[in-house]
Amino acid sequence: MTDERMGGQCRRSDGEAVRHLTEPEYGTSRAAAAPLRLSGAAAGWQHYECVHEEQSLCGRSRLYSIVLDPIKQAGVGLLLGEQEESKVVTVKQVVPRGSADRAGKVKVGDQAAWTGVGVTEMRHLIIGEQGSAVRVTFRNPSSGEVYDLDLIRGTPDYFDALQGGGSSQAPPAGVSLYASGNRIPTLNRYMLGTSWSAEMFANVVEETMPPPQPVQVDQTPQRALQEENEWLRSALRMAESTIMRNRQELSRQPSMREQYDKNEVDQDARIKEIENINREKDDEKREVEQQMLQAERYRRSLEARLAEAQRRTEWQRESEHQIQIKRRAEEEKRYLEMELMRAQVSSPKAQLALS
Repeated sequence: MTDERMGGQCRRSDGEAVRHLTEPEYGTSRAAAAPLRLSGAAAGWQHYECVHEEQSLCGRSRLYSIVLDPIKQAGVGLLLGEQEESKVVTVKQVVPRGSADRAGKVKVGDQAAWTGVGVTEMRHLIIGEQGSAVRVTFRNPSSGEVYDLDLIRGTPDYFDALQGGGSSQAPPAGVSLYASGNRIPTLNRYMLGTSWSAEMFANVVEETMPPPQPVQVDQTPQRALQEENEWLRSALRMAESTIMRNRQELSRQPSMREQYDKNEVDQDARIKEIENINREKDDEKREVEQQMLQAERYRRSLEARLAEAQRRTEWQRESEHQIQIKRRAEEEKRYLEMELMRAQVSSPKAQLALS
């Protein structure tokens, strides 16, 4: 079957009715939030469990799964959320007129002090037969206080019936829970059956919200439904104004496309600057290499000239040495010739003396 008012679809699965609600337009205000796994049944709304998937700026739609449980069970009136990273289960909302709300101790943001228990396991631990008790341990993150609460499982109507002295039964016909203002007495309690309705009105000034209508038990069912529809229309207008204001705030900020184009232009300019610097360095490198090549050529020419000078010096030294040898040989030759001549002159005189 199709629910035209909520914009979703219902189907049967394993004996349970599952409703999928898509919210394609509501996602920009909470796109930066961490993904949560929410359990409505563990919170005390015995008729459904809600799991939602965060929508990013790329435009993915958000999926809500509401499981209608035919078993007469109830929770303690808490909407719990689990952070995907830290796995810490925190109180996201206190159901008006529920067991935790009547205890007056639990506040939004308190942590469930059950170590190692996720939101799904906690749901099975908390939910149970209506009228039975369960002890839940909480921790206040701001003060560090750890406290235990013995909470009675039951719906707000169940506790209202107990206080009135009657049995657990539905409210009389013609009385609107929404129009009476009992179920939605203050801001952050606009719980219209979804996990996001309170957050949608989080930024709306309380004075601008439609005031709750007084209880009129004697009014007709048609009149009660008409007043409830009028109140819901007013709440819807407030939600639309909040969404429009958020869109206007986002439109004032530079879009991602503009930021991307600006970053791309800056990167292109930076790349061109780096290319110019690299080109200049390449030119300097080529110039230095050319100078080094010229210096190498000059060094080789100097080495050749030095080798030639050394060769000439060696040849000149050998020439001078040969000249000196020749001069000594000439002197020695003359000396020997003179000695020979002396010997020849003295030889006849010696012969005459002997004779």
